Amino acid sequence: MEDFGYLWSFQEKVDELRQKLHYVTYELEITRKETNQVLMRNNDHIKKLALMLQNVSKERDEANSQLTNLQQMLAFSNNKTQHFDQIMPTTTTTTTTTTFPCTPFSPDTPLVTNF
Repeated sequence: MEDFGYLWSFQEKVDELRQKLHYVTYELEITRKETNQVLMRNNDHIKKLALMLQNVSKERDEANSQLTNLQQMLAFSNNKTQHFDQIMPTTTTTTTTTTFPCTPFSPDTPLVTNF
């Protein structure tokens, strides 16, 4: 009879271990699903950030192009004015001219200066 008691307790331990194994497997599956959801959300965020970075880079390049065009137009305008002043004789009448300081613009300079 003692042999049956030993077998009975062994069978109970095996059943408990199976039950624990099923529970741990269930928890593992839940954790995997939650992790996959978090990874999908993070991938979506990364895609959105990459798109935003691409748009900002495009806007920066367009702004640099516009700046270059404006600088070229300003240089052409200054050259044209200087050429015109050399061609046209100056008169002896006194006139007051006001010149505004015009400094070349670069992306590092502020847009508004303190007066």
